[in-house]
Amino acid sequence: MHMLCHGYQRRTVPMYNDDQGTLSGILGIALHYPNSHVGTLKKKPWSDLLNLLGKEGEQIMLDLLLECAVYAAVENGQGNLYQLSGVPLTELQPMAVSKQRKDVLNRYPDPHDSLHTTHIMKYIFPRQFGLHNVFTSTIDPKETVQPFKDYTLREHEITKNTRHAVPNNPSNIRSHLPRRFRGAVFDLVVKLQKRHCQCAYYELLKHYCPLQDRPITKSPRSKVPSASQTYATQAAEKSQLDPVFRATQDKPRFQSAHTETTAHEQSSAVNRKANAVEAPLIEYATPSSDVSAFCRAVMSRIIPDDFWGHDEDGEHNKAVLLSRVDQFICLRRFESLTLHAVSQDLKVPKTLRQAKGSALTIL
Repeated sequence: MHMLCHGYQRRTVPMYNDDQGTLSGILGIALHYPNSHVGTLKKKPWSDLLNLLGKEGEQIMLDLLLECAVYAAVENGQGNLYQLSGVPLTELQPMAVSKQRKDVLNRYPDPHDSLHTTHIMKYIFPRQFGLHNVFTSTIDPKETVQPFKDYTLREHEITKNTRHAVPNNPSNIRSHLPRRFRGAVFDLVVKLQKRHCQCAYYELLKHYCPLQDRPITKSPRSKVPSASQTYATQAAEKSQLDPVFRATQDKPRFQSAHTETTAHEQSSAVNRKANAVEAPLIEYATPSSDVSAFCRAVMSRIIPDDFWGHDEDGEHNKAVLLSRVDQFICLRRFESLTLHAVSQDLKVPKTLRQAKGSALTIL
């Protein structure tokens, strides 16, 4: 049973019967005993995380809490963690991770299997296989409200398209490879599979996005007053906020030096306590520049250079697309990047002889 379901049970009798537990805030669900995990997720910093994720935050949080296991550090522990959400480890099955959740390179990793390579090519060049693509296809508003579909998992579409191509013998479905994909382009995708298998993703992640303890101090942005904050006069602000000023004004004139020292120590303790405020959740996030460097490093290692083109054109196209990756990762909450902006400044070989083996000319 999911850890967030502990203590909750569906009602079987009228709603306000005492035997069915207290109200849980969910229609038709009773709470028989408190669930500390649910209480933790309703507090900071989890309550602030949804606002930071943007318009897709609700779906991201649902996937995180329902499909994944979340662990939190034990206070004053030496690398110890406790499970906050997900199915308990003792109840997990050996094959609990669904294969369908992985990307296509991990679902079809064998570079020596031509069917695996052909299947990956359907994700890279969907237009050439008659599949839905960003160039010629339209978006069904019933499926998504985004400008483009999510092409992470399109097995159902590929199976349906392949069965339609082989109507007489649907039980013997073979992946048809267009003529222009045979030879250099096919070899490039095989090379892509091999590089993916050899790429040390975790080591790259540790290098470009190292785990660092953020200082628990006030952020400079937290010092900016909000629009709803009331402003005070200088005298009132000094008397209310400055503990040294308060200690000086409140003490009698005949206080000894020892009493003055005690007041100073107390004011210093108050200042330390005021400054020891936990930084906003965003301060613990990995900088976008580190994430961009990691993504560009991965793309440079797994994508063969001939995918971008040949000679100077290939180097130019690679630099342009890597800069678009950096631009996309650094976008703000309400900014977007269009397909036209991504493909702007790309150089396509002018002759078929120059275009031979280049993936950009096939797109």
